[in-house]
Amino acid sequence: MRAALFLTCMNDTLFPDVGIATVQVLEHLGHEVEFPETQTCCGQLHLNSGYQDAAVDLARRFVRVFADSDVVVAPSVWPEPMSRVLVEAMHFGRPVVATFTGGTPEAVEDGVTGLLVRKNDVAALADAIVSLLRDPARRERMGAAARARLAAVFSEDKIVASLLDAYAAAGRRPA
Repeated sequence: MRAALFLTCMNDTLFPDVGIATVQVLEHLGHEVEFPETQTCCGQLHLNSGYQDAAVDLARRFVRVFADSDVVVAPSVWPEPMSRVLVEAMHFGRPVVATFTGGTPEAVEDGVTGLLVRKNDVAALADAIVSLLRDPARRERMGAAARARLAAVFSEDKIVASLLDAYAAAGRRPA
């Protein structure tokens, strides 16, 4: 069983103790933690800056790195609007163990598509990861629910419709 640990650029730079503590606890419990050496940036910064070609290459590499994991772990303590790794995990039908921070609770339905814990609670994070690693049937159910949620909530049509609704609402507000 493999748990892929994903740390965002911000977390790795500003809060490296989160990843270190997560690895230490899981290894102490006898679980193998994969922190892929080939892990790369998800490409979001490139995309936001107008470098789409570079973003596509990074995203493809990113997907290959995490595609074979049983569980994807994203222990963010930074209030990211939406971590791309969550959407990629959903695409591959992988449950996510992540933290209640930023936009993560909008993507991950706690107990349905993954498990959410309070940020900086390393023991709860380890417990959540171990519970999924020990229960293949639960991982399978959560992975299937994650794929269904991706299609229902985060499809291109849904995102575009939501943006158009927001633009229309903004246009109706008095100046």
